Amino acid sequence: MCALHLHGIIVARACKQAFKDTDELIDKYKAKFEEYRRAFDSNNIHQIQIECIQIMDKLEQMEIDLKDIPYAAGASFQSSKACLPGTRKALLDEISQWIIGDKKEQIFLLTGGAGTGKSTVAHTIARQFKDLGRLGSPFFFGTGGTPLELFGTIARDLSALIPEVRARLSKVDTSSRNTPDIADQFKYFLLDATSGLEIVGPVVIVIDALDESGDIHACKRCLEILANNIHLLPPSFRFLLTSRPDPNIEKALPQACKKQMERVQGTSRDISEYIFATLKPQGKLLEGLPTNTCEELAKHAGDLFQWASVACNFIKEQVEWEEAGVLPSQKFSQIILNASRKSTQDLNGLYREVLNRLFPEEREAALRLFHSFVGPILASYQALSMKSLSRLLSEPLENIQEVLKFMGPFLDGVAPKSNLPIRPLHQSFYEFLTTSDQAGRFFINLNAHHQMLLERSLDLINHDLTFNYCRLQTSHKSNLDQKYDEPSVEISYACQYFGKHLEELQMPQNSQSATRTPQMDTLVHQFLTEKLLAWFEVLSILRRLDVACPALLHLARWMDSELCSFAEDAAQFILYFGLPIAVSAPHIYLSAMPFAPSTSLVAQNYQASLVKALTVTEGKLNKWPAQQMAIHTQSVVHSLAFSPDGRCIASGSWDNTVRVWNAQTGEPVGVPLTGHEAQVNSVAFSPDGKYIASGSDDKTIRVWNAETREPVVGPLTGHENWVTSVAFSPDGKYIASGSWDNTIRLWNAQTGEPVGEPLTGHENWVTSVAFSPDGKYIASGSWDNTIRVWNAQTGEPVGVPLTGHEAQVNSVAFSPDGKYIASGSHDKTIRVWNAETREPVVGPLTGHELGVSSVAISPDGKEPVGEPLTGHGDLLNSVAFSPDGKYIASGSDDKTIRVWNAQTREPVGEPLTGHGDLVNSVAFSPDGKYIASGSDDKTIRVWNAQTREPVVLLRTAILDETGWLRSPGGDLLLWIPPVHRKGFLRPNALFVIGAHQTRLNLDNFVHGEDWVKCIAK
Repeated sequence: MCALHLHGIIVARACKQAFKDTDELIDKYKAKFEEYRRAFDSNNIHQIQIECIQIMDKLEQMEIDLKDIPYAAGASFQSSKACLPGTRKALLDEISQWIIGDKKEQIFLLTGGAGTGKSTVAHTIARQFKDLGRLGSPFFFGTGGTPLELFGTIARDLSALIPEVRARLSKVDTSSRNTPDIADQFKYFLLDATSGLEIVGPVVIVIDALDESGDIHACKRCLEILANNIHLLPPSFRFLLTSRPDPNIEKALPQACKKQMERVQGTSRDISEYIFATLKPQGKLLEGLPTNTCEELAKHAGDLFQWASVACNFIKEQVEWEEAGVLPSQKFSQIILNASRKSTQDLNGLYREVLNRLFPEEREAALRLFHSFVGPILASYQALSMKSLSRLLSEPLENIQEVLKFMGPFLDGVAPKSNLPIRPLHQSFYEFLTTSDQAGRFFINLNAHHQMLLERSLDLINHDLTFNYCRLQTSHKSNLDQKYDEPSVEISYACQYFGKHLEELQMPQNSQSATRTPQMDTLVHQFLTEKLLAWFEVLSILRRLDVACPALLHLARWMDSELCSFAEDAAQFILYFGLPIAVSAPHIYLSAMPFAPSTSLVAQNYQASLVKALTVTEGKLNKWPAQQMAIHTQSVVHSLAFSPDGRCIASGSWDNTVRVWNAQTGEPVGVPLTGHEAQVNSVAFSPDGKYIASGSDDKTIRVWNAETREPVVGPLTGHENWVTSVAFSPDGKYIASGSWDNTIRLWNAQTGEPVGEPLTGHENWVTSVAFSPDGKYIASGSWDNTIRVWNAQTGEPVGVPLTGHEAQVNSVAFSPDGKYIASGSHDKTIRVWNAETREPVVGPLTGHELGVSSVAISPDGKEPVGEPLTGHGDLLNSVAFSPDGKYIASGSDDKTIRVWNAQTREPVGEPLTGHGDLVNSVAFSPDGKYIASGSDDKTIRVWNAQTREPVVLLRTAILDETGWLRSPGGDLLLWIPPVHRKGFLRPNALFVIGAHQTRLNLDNFVHGEDWVKCIAK
């Protein structure tokens, strides 16, 4: 039994809280706590033992490290945001009585519109029960927390309150701690950590601003998991949740107690009390204000606490640059003059009026400073303090303080000498400033600030980063298993997010206004040639190596040829060596650099500074190997797809699962997506990359959140036989599915509801479906030897079936311009049709010795020319065009992948060998640099599409399965790339590795605590 220590002092502590004005409530507390005291006293003989155990627990906690469990450090409550004493009394009493009472509902949902004060209530409850020692965890989404950090944060907070929870969390293995799967997080962090505990007294968990979580689907999934499993948690757990009104959130919590702020009695009175307390403290009105000030403001505030807060703070603030003679009374008069409606629109009007007073039109310099400092606050991806903002922007701290100190009515963290992160006090202020027709001259153009933050981030990295920036002590241990200096907040920000700012600039809607300056070229050149490896170090420490490759590829698209090539090579470097670098930053220098190919621009640039390291004396690669990684799965891979941003690969397997893989490291992203009851035949990403659809032999389609790996809708039922193909519409709103029940079905991707009736007409199994680029038509291929075209809106067939194939049609594809349809068949031909006239354009293309299972149209939409592509020695299962249309990749039953020149029809290089069984599926990454292949040998392989050099699958010898060469004690000595591993031998100090003869000279190899000597000072 785990009994939290309330004992005798708890009643006295309770009496000191804000409930002191509520005698009845205190009596209930006394009675309840007296009950707890008797429970302890009845077992008094064990009390000393319990306290001793708790002391021992505290000592043991010093040795328990939970830092790799996700945690949102800035998501806690703030006492300064709590309700004014005496306000919201009835509502606070109601929530408190629910917390200490015997109601079976363990969730209380408080909803209300913008500015109604629900977050203030949440801060108040959190503060009060913190003082009582009963706060389990406060989690405020509006301060930066995400759904993926929710359960980890709650668990770590609970571990500080309940020693047994901490002990159980310490036993959670590393892979489970790092899971991004929300359901698994709930199980490992909360359910398993609290199961069977008997906890005396309530444990309060406050989750505020659900609507500001950033990912409403992930948040909804969190709530569904919580609601469905709340009965498995200790009955003393109480969850207080707040949100703007949202039907999805309310639907996810059917059994919760619910309260709407708009229906809370006494709101106007509470707002009036707040105004009187702010402007008329101790009964004395602030000097210069009319006697009716408080009454008039209360009348115009209506039920919006945010309106009252902004108005009061503005009136009492003294702005040093205001014209002489501008008195609080004049501010009051102007506010009243412009306040005509009690609505959100009136809140925007108040924002305009206050800003106009703070930054009048004649003071252009002040307005420029407003944009210079407030803009980055809104455009940043992580809230920063004034000190961190000063360092990032390279602006004197006093300048920032001089402007922001007057923004108290709008921003948190701007008080003099504050070191808190700066955030809008209310989401409505952000929405106001980023809407041009509302904000007027105060409009914040986020695009301009993304560019500025990009340049400032690179400048900070170039100025501050050095070798071993975080002072790692040894190369023998992982980053997590040793002490190091934490990177500063601003360096962490710059390293993680400069790529995000660049990505934002490259969005189609922003690209016209983005500017590449000579200064930017200089910054990028210095970053790539001087600071790249130090940047990798920091990302390794931060466990954010996933941002490296996308950021480098964005840089490559931004820069000219020379720097473009360097950035692409750097992306190749981190892709190939991502695994060891993610584990241990020193191995950037000890393992990655020595094994980098001789033509690597990164290796050539940094090699001179590497003075003490192993050398590859024989077998050093000249170019990056074609096979970047081999991902070993547990079943036959039948289908795969790259995410639109190229960061992930989804695969469908015969073990009934969908899996998501990191395309840079080959590591699984979360646990397999389970739910299908038979093999998965088809997977597809939505155009925005947020969702994955899968079709299965269990006759269903499922839709998953690609980030959280949680089911979003489904299973979609209606097919009467196996589902063989799924495809998203170009706008992502619909999913088409083809089945062995001879039909095509259309589904709403958001709700999972069927759209219209099944499309019927095929006389045999439907094997492939594809949307036209404009989303107006669906093409389908069938084993009735025909292709059909359907109107995607009406479901009606368009024209007659396309006939000509003499055997089953396995695959169909539209050209990118929608003018042509290609089809592949078991009659060993590929045919191309005019999508409008439905007449054959070219073909049949003959030459395959077995049936054609898959086809693709080149991105430029041109018809095939020249001779058929021949060379595979067995059935060709899948083909794909590169995004630029220059190359074709094909996978075959002969276990190989081939790359062809799409114009000359000639093979490019030798076949890519390595698979041990037939190749089912091939796909190009969105940037065309990589090819992924899935096989019956239960692997997914990623190949370099540019080098296309053959790589033989190499087995691990003495090395562990991930490529680490370890000492007998488990120390990390060095990491060996796949191509060098086979047949590892160790004669003295000379290593001979594999059939690809590789000799290592270790005479100059430093490691362990001496690793820092590898770089010349």
